[in-house]
Amino acid sequence: MLLAFTLKFEADSPVSLALSANFLRVLDEAPTRLRDLPECTGISTEYIAVATGWLARHGFAVINTAPVPGRGKQIHLNEKGLIAQENNRKRIAAIEKQWQRRFGAEAVRHLRDALDPLVKDGSADRSPLLAGLVPYPDGWRAKVRPPRLLPHFPMVTHRGGYPDGS
Repeated sequence: MLLAFTLKFEADSPVSLALSANFLRVLDEAPTRLRDLPECTGISTEYIAVATGWLARHGFAVINTAPVPGRGKQIHLNEKGLIAQENNRKRIAAIEKQWQRRFGAEAVRHLRDALDPLVKDGSADRSPLLAGLVPYPDGWRAKVRPPRLLPHFPMVTHRGGYPDGS
């Protein structure tokens, strides 16, 4: 179902569902420090660099140096990014309505009712799915700080399929 939804969403969207759900969802016209994005997206810092770079290169966002007293970089959506954000919110709602017409509102509700208890709010404290992503004790992931939030859409990179893109 996730793949079907993704293909429908991306058929006419200039921004992938992964970038929309994980980044356009949390960004706006106010600057956000790049170092704060792992906490509010559930995405690894490595993939944040890739994703925010893509958004900036394709004209959806602006990345610049954070003002003093802070350090590092910050990102904010420009007009094109804000339009994409709004269009993608409408696109998600439209797909859900199409599915309700096609499969029936009750079937879509049953699907949501089956999935919501697995994810809940996506936090480490409440999500059974995130609680199930316990790393092997001998692996490198066991040595790093555990994620505190699930991404809203899984990020798969060349390094593997862990949901945060690392």
